Amino acid sequence: PSVDLQTCGICSKLLTEKSSWSGQKFIANNELSVVAVLTCGHAYHAECLEHMTPDINKYDPACPVCTFGEKQIHKLSEKALKAE
Repeated sequence: PSVDLQTCGICSKLLTEKSSWSGQKFIANNELSVVAVLTCGHAYHAECLEHMTPDINKYDPACPVCTFGEKQIHKLSEKALKAE
């Protein structure tokens, strides 16, 4: 699918939008969102993946969706956002 229509596997927002953890809500026309595409093909906002990855795995993050499943990762991300 087109990157414009792909959503983050963690926060479910479009990859063209800012992550839920970002202070900015919108991306300026000349700004690109930083996206991580893992070897399995799942794509995430880099900020979302950073927040959901333990420090010990930060240089080689496991795919949250492949590890926990989509429903579980959405619950975990909602809890993490509320905790901040």
